[in-house]
Amino acid sequence: PHKILTGRRERMPTLRQLGGISGFPRRDESAYDTFGTAHSSTSISAALGMALAARQKGEDRKAVAIIGDGAMTAGMAFEALNNAGVERDARLLVVLNDNDMSISPPVGALNRYLAQLMSGHFYAAAKNVGKTMLGPVPPLFELAKRLEQQAKGMVVPATLFEKFGFNYIGPIDGHDLDSLIPTLENIRDLMEQKAGPQFLHVVTKKGQGYKLAEADPVAYHGPGKFDPAVGLVKPATPPKQT
Repeated sequence: PHKILTGRRERMPTLRQLGGISGFPRRDESAYDTFGTAHSSTSISAALGMALAARQKGEDRKAVAIIGDGAMTAGMAFEALNNAGVERDARLLVVLNDNDMSISPPVGALNRYLAQLMSGHFYAAAKNVGKTMLGPVPPLFELAKRLEQQAKGMVVPATLFEKFGFNYIGPIDGHDLDSLIPTLENIRDLMEQKAGPQFLHVVTKKGQGYKLAEADPVAYHGPGKFDPAVGLVKPATPPKQT
């Protein structure tokens, strides 16, 4: 979408071909590609550098980093969060695109922290007490189950990212534009007031709007050419080793 919105729609058929456009942002390709990338987890560091440079030059600019849930588990992302959290007057927004789509299973301290928190003795004890009290009242028990699911997605990330010094907002439905756009406008106002670095957590669905991609997001993450009406077609013969 970034390349389409920045004047390269007609060149999309040349994507990742000799003489065509790159599969990643590339500074010598477009003025809108402000940072050259090739691997994950670099966006927060880049955006922080841009925000601090704008502040140093006295420019009225804002920097926005968009990062996926898989990339967020990398050390470079946490290093950038740690540095950004102390820059209270930097106009920086980090948008976490949480679509539960990491090409490799995410590992590390963040995932262990969430797992340990949700499996801790206090959490388990509180959950059992709730079951005992609300079990005889099915409607209340069902409501409590839904609240528990919401709490897992809201309370824990808020605590984590606010400890880094960010103003955490979310999670919100990234496909609900009626909620997303006003939220971004409010964040823009906070950035104008230099209210510290902002963190917006949006939840999206990989392949939203295209049923085949929704059903198999891994296969459609970086496919070659295919007919959208038919979808990906498996080759008749296996590829030969070269």
